[in-house]
Amino acid sequence: MKTRIFRARAGTGILMQAMRIRKLAFMSFLLAAVCWAQNFDIVTRSTPQPGVDQIRIDRPNPTKRSVDYRQITFQPDDDVTIAAGGCVQSGGTGSTWHRYVNPSGGDADKLYHGLITIPFATGSLERIQKYQNKRVHVAPNAQPGTLHLQLGFEDNNYSDNGYYRHDDGPDDQCKGATGGPAWVVLVVRHKVGSGPVTSGVRDWDLNVTKFDDNGIPLNPDWHHPFPNPDTCRWPWNDPSSEPDCVSTGQITNTDEHYTCEAWYHGSDHGLGGHANWTAATFSGQVYWDGHSNSVSDDDDYAMNVYTPGQAIATAGRIDGVHVEFSSDETVDVLVDEFKLPKWAALRKAVDDGDSAAQRFIGGSEIIVTGLLGVDFIHTPGAESHPAWAIAWHANSDFADDTWSFFVRGWGNEGYCSGDQHYISYLGNQYTFRFKWPAGATAGVVKSGTTFLTNASNVGAATVSFVPNEAVLLTFHDLPDPAVQGLVAGELHVSWTGTPSAPRASGGESRQPAAAPESLIDEELAGLTPAQRAIYTANAPAKTRAPEKPVVKMRWQPGPPPDKVRVNQHPQVRSAPDATAAAHKNAQIEALKKAGGKVPVPPHPQHHPPGLHPTPGAGSPPPATTGEEFPFNLVWDSLAPGGFPLNPRWKWQVDHEGSPNPSICHYFSNGDGDPSYADCTNQTHEENLPEDFNGWWCRAKNWVGEGFPGHLNWFASTYQGQASWTDSNADDDYNVALVSSGALGVMAGRVDLHTEFDADEMDIEDFVGPWWNAIYEDLFAGENATSRKDKFHLAYWINPDRGELFFARKVVLVEGETERALLNAFRIPYLVVHDEDPVTACPEPLPEDWNADKHREQQRTFALNATIAELIDPELGSVNVLSPKFENVAGVPRRQGEKKGKPIAALDHFVNTKVGDIPHLILQIIDAAYGTSSQDKFTK
Repeated sequence: MKTRIFRARAGTGILMQAMRIRKLAFMSFLLAAVCWAQNFDIVTRSTPQPGVDQIRIDRPNPTKRSVDYRQITFQPDDDVTIAAGGCVQSGGTGSTWHRYVNPSGGDADKLYHGLITIPFATGSLERIQKYQNKRVHVAPNAQPGTLHLQLGFEDNNYSDNGYYRHDDGPDDQCKGATGGPAWVVLVVRHKVGSGPVTSGVRDWDLNVTKFDDNGIPLNPDWHHPFPNPDTCRWPWNDPSSEPDCVSTGQITNTDEHYTCEAWYHGSDHGLGGHANWTAATFSGQVYWDGHSNSVSDDDDYAMNVYTPGQAIATAGRIDGVHVEFSSDETVDVLVDEFKLPKWAALRKAVDDGDSAAQRFIGGSEIIVTGLLGVDFIHTPGAESHPAWAIAWHANSDFADDTWSFFVRGWGNEGYCSGDQHYISYLGNQYTFRFKWPAGATAGVVKSGTTFLTNASNVGAATVSFVPNEAVLLTFHDLPDPAVQGLVAGELHVSWTGTPSAPRASGGESRQPAAAPESLIDEELAGLTPAQRAIYTANAPAKTRAPEKPVVKMRWQPGPPPDKVRVNQHPQVRSAPDATAAAHKNAQIEALKKAGGKVPVPPHPQHHPPGLHPTPGAGSPPPATTGEEFPFNLVWDSLAPGGFPLNPRWKWQVDHEGSPNPSICHYFSNGDGDPSYADCTNQTHEENLPEDFNGWWCRAKNWVGEGFPGHLNWFASTYQGQASWTDSNADDDYNVALVSSGALGVMAGRVDLHTEFDADEMDIEDFVGPWWNAIYEDLFAGENATSRKDKFHLAYWINPDRGELFFARKVVLVEGETERALLNAFRIPYLVVHDEDPVTACPEPLPEDWNADKHREQQRTFALNATIAELIDPELGSVNVLSPKFENVAGVPRRQGEKKGKPIAALDHFVNTKVGDIPHLILQIIDAAYGTSSQDKFTK
């Protein structure tokens, strides 16, 4: 049990504060170090069957009331089965491991339970025990894009929780194989048909009008033709006056790597990688783009597909869609293991150079199914990456019409990514639709047709001729995407009839766009021979997945597959690719050891989900810019949100104290006009008042030196101690912030002056039952006194007192405001105070007692009645020590006068046996903990 004890104000209730706080502070530091080193939230995924995802979370984080798992999302109409088990170290002394689902032992009825939220399916942070081995349903009207998992843990002190130093727990509940670290397993069954949005209202919303034979959008387009990424606001950017680029729920996934996050600072789009929408199929003519084949990058093949009507084209890529896929994952396997001749010819052409590759494949018909997104590192344009299925028209001769292809359900997004992306096809099958050639009257499958796979239990292929329409090639019983298998081959058809004119190949290869990984290439090129030797010795070897046996697939002619029902669409999901991330990180570490410059990882809190601060008005420049100016701000770290944390003036780097504005004209040339060119080059806005306010501020400036308004730098975060100053005629609240080193302070002040408009911050703008209770019940009215009381209340709730909001029960030693606050928040509490009766005043009064002393004694006694009136009997109780603590506890008065009351009480209880503790003190302990005090002392 970890009931919180607070000392609300100085008085006779002595709790040995000084030594307790020091000990707890030291223990908290040690426990925090233990928790920091622990490994929480290990997430693994699998797809046991199409449309079903199994997600396992090992070691869910028990050090917080709630943890968001934004990578684990749900869709409307999903069914989710919940299971959990294992144990958690709940901290404290003795046997302290408890079952995660159904803990037992002392206080387990109130604490130590795992919690869960599945939006629109469960309540908010309810006990997992309620849903153990049960199925819940996500409401069909839930808003897509906002549904993610939340787990939590129920405790009243999280600082020492974790999975360290295992014990069997109370009643041996964590003994044996089931008593290891906690786990949660979710089996998510997607409703067939919960697929892509088919229309939109924003420029970058998808409009889907057609679907292929697999229920996948076919040649979708943006809501606005050729949208421009520069003319709207992306979801991860700061608020602006620009319209939103995309509606909520359209972008389903973002995928980055930190080297690319560092690169993105050179652009204004704010994302160091990919934003993904949904699976999509595109058809058209293909033109070669390039192959990133250096030792430091992703070894991707890149092509461009010119789509019908320039579908999905953008202002930056007006032709259609850019296609990429890893040759390590596909082409190299198809050539070296599958021995497919068309893919071998393509690889040879690519190895011979971009022009050779363009001559070989340029102008061919192609069908591509992949993950549709936008790569913000290159010219922002539509990208199918990874490509999950590709079929290209390798030969259009009537005598040997050939399509070469591969199909898979997995793939990565190249260097600027960290995930594997999976698709579960409907019915576990995939169909290519090849056009019936003009002039053909009939066709037959001919020799040379080959269907191969390196996965087990793959079904047969079916070839279906639909006269004058298409040839359908369908693969059945495809492998689970998680096993990363391939199906590939060549379809050869002989046609009868009169062929039309052959297609014309051509077009010129384009220069591939510069990629973030080229930064590493440039660094490698600049290394000396000795440095390169160091890099080579430390660089990770480039590896391929182990070879799998390749087997022939059966095929048969047959009727076309059944059409997919309306609104049936495959499910797409993503999972971290730890192997690929480790390889990239090892490359960077090797480069670092060799002395090369490497991209600096962003601060871990620099890019919280959904918020990516971007350069521009009000945003900070790089911390090293223009440091020769005395009033430039420099900083060492970033606060949550990505803003500079506790920046200081450049002058303060070399001097103690605060700089005097006189070193640069007081930011004015003396006649009221701004002049600060020799002060700073970081400011971006002068805010000078107009009309009467302008006249008044300039009039004030005439009698001194300075700037008749505001000069603004950029958003920053400061930490320190705050104190109330006053409020102005403009209804601004003024708060003085005192920080160590007088950060950001100019000469003449010892604090950082902080203001905010009370009218803009009125509590009515933040309606909520708790706040209403505080402001209506505690501080009724809107006069100056009550408003000041409101502010002082917020100031009173410092980090120490803030713990009371998370306590199972609060012990208060005197105090009245605190009880009113606890009543408003419905927090159970126990009040302890001295009786201090007036009748106990010595008679006659001692010589050192004047009338004021006597009145104070009377006031204190009368206050007890006020305290009794404030007690809410449903929440709190009161224990009165009569006449005072020293008498009840047996602390000698002489010792109190000699040592002081706190030390006297400490010495007294250190030397008191448990059996000799006064009964009234034991009653108070029982009331605080809700159990036998004897048990507490013996444990």
